[in-house]
Amino acid sequence: MFQSLQAAFQSLQPSEQRLLRWALPLILLMLLVLWKPWQKSEEDDWLILEPSLSPAEQLAILQSAQLTPVSAVDPAVWQEQALSHGLRRVRLQPEGEQWLMQAEAPNPDGLEAFARWAANQGWYWQSIEFSGQPMQLRILWVSR
Repeated sequence: MFQSLQAAFQSLQPSEQRLLRWALPLILLMLLVLWKPWQKSEEDDWLILEPSLSPAEQLAILQSAQLTPVSAVDPAVWQEQALSHGLRRVRLQPEGEQWLMQAEAPNPDGLEAFARWAANQGWYWQSIEFSGQPMQLRILWVSR
């Protein structure tokens, strides 16, 4: 096979041979350089949803894949969890479908841990106001 390629190359005009001597290495170099980005884009193709789905259906698919089911808020359980995560003076009151929590946090780690626990229950903070030392918190929790 190598001899047949060499014979084909020898049968070309000198100008064609020069062109191949320059073009072939350049093409191979471009393939090597572009190979990694091509692979990366193929790995990311799972992010592209089926184009025939409506935007509402695509949103529903994304939400079902990322969000946890919402647990009903039991103020006693939430207060117990907040205390176990280091929050103090916890007050929880409903505001429509949202919950307002006021608390005091000696450090942000407790708030971060409690926010993770709340997210596992399907609740996410919509707004956080804090001031002072120790931090006086006012957090509005929402589901989905």
